[in-house]
Amino acid sequence: MKEILGRRLLVVGAHPDDEVLGCGGLLVANAEAGGESHVLIVSEGSAAQYGKNEEASNRRHSQLVKAAESLSVSEVIHWDYPDMRLNEVSHIELNGRLQKTIEEGRYELVFTHHPYDVNLDHQVIFRSVMVAARPTPDCCVRGVFTYHVNSSTEWGMASFSERFSPNAFLDISDWLDVKIKALGIYEEEVREYPHPRSFEAVRDRARVFGSEVGAEAAEAFSVIYWR
Repeated sequence: MKEILGRRLLVVGAHPDDEVLGCGGLLVANAEAGGESHVLIVSEGSAAQYGKNEEASNRRHSQLVKAAESLSVSEVIHWDYPDMRLNEVSHIELNGRLQKTIEEGRYELVFTHHPYDVNLDHQVIFRSVMVAARPTPDCCVRGVFTYHVNSSTEWGMASFSERFSPNAFLDISDWLDVKIKALGIYEEEVREYPHPRSFEAVRDRARVFGSEVGAEAAEAFSVIYWR
């Protein structure tokens, strides 16, 4: 999957920390290959835990910016839709705003959530990205990929056919430590092992994905389309 590096790409996530869990290695690898790595986070990311708390919201935004800097992200776009309530947002509004962002950014590749993730916000984002990045003749996007988020993606399958089944892998052996360090910026989100959002479990997941393709560590993706 090295051929995707060095491009202009956008990682779309529902919440701050999704970008690190799903694509932390990819983001820094792409930047080091000369590409532009951008991140769009749709929700403010704290209301579900702390209610309408400006201090908590500002802290989560600061964590997002700091994590992005550590992963060599060129631009962070952070919207303020309500955390864990994206299903209440107008589908037309979200589709249109995403499409405008993608068109104005002229992104070649877009990475987003898996459609059968247990988190409803993640499902909503996937559906809107598929509308915004549909491969019309004038669409700038050359490929759409879904990524795996520990403690969400593995718990979401309703049947075997809906399970996250990656068919593209990126060797992140050189960047796994950078990814883990970036995750640590989100102090409230990290759990104790054996929770899947612990440092150990995130590292183990990368090692399992890596072992499937002959690498020490990898991030795995499902290709929705590639043209």
